[in-house]
Amino acid sequence: MTQSEGARVVTMFDAQGNNVGTFTPPRVKDKGHIPMYVAVNPVTGQVWVTDRLASQVYVYSANGAYVRTFSPAVSKTWQPLGIAIDATGNVYITDVSGPTQKLLVFDPSGTLVRTIMGKDAMSFPNGVAVDAQGRIAVADSNNGRLLFFDGQGHQLNGVNRGVGNGDLGLPRGVAWDQDGRIYVVDTTNHALNLYRIADDGTTINFLGTVGQQGIGDGMFMYPNGVAVDQHGRVYITDRVNNRLQVWSF
Repeated sequence: MTQSEGARVVTMFDAQGNNVGTFTPPRVKDKGHIPMYVAVNPVTGQVWVTDRLASQVYVYSANGAYVRTFSPAVSKTWQPLGIAIDATGNVYITDVSGPTQKLLVFDPSGTLVRTIMGKDAMSFPNGVAVDAQGRIAVADSNNGRLLFFDGQGHQLNGVNRGVGNGDLGLPRGVAWDQDGRIYVVDTTNHALNLYRIADDGTTINFLGTVGQQGIGDGMFMYPNGVAVDQHGRVYITDRVNNRLQVWSF
């Protein structure tokens, strides 16, 4: 779990919630750190962390030891934010620098293979997730949209901002589970929305919402990130309440 305030490190917990390690970034001259999103490489087991303030992506071993800095041939002023790694080791990173914000796709060697911008300009794209078929989900946060792309970067259908069932306010974290459900943290609605892409590949079915604004169990105050494990447990960072909530489907 990333800490964007205070120590500004990544903290690792076991299944019982015990703190079992800290991922500390290397020192960067004239810059601080704000770790944002985390992804585990399913090929190597290494943990990748985006650091927007340092304009870096750091790679750690599974036990939290710093391994290297991912330094692709892109602008030095890029601002990596959301990150996902697919089953073959390809890396997907949202870049919120400059007027043209985008999703960058790298192969396992770090070579940029694709830039995805969508039909309309993205605004502060946050979470990104990839399913077993190579479909990509991106939280186009400030536009209030969830965008879907195929593996070649062609935009499919999506979910828009609104006040109806399944509409979004300020989407941030995104996760895809093994059963094809898509989980989207809606920060300003203090909730988690669930969707599924229909068999036609374009229709997005809204499955429901969990959570509401508050400080009690099962309630959120500006949640931000989401992850799903192989046992169907859903982990949601409840940002203003300074906690991590665990749900099961």
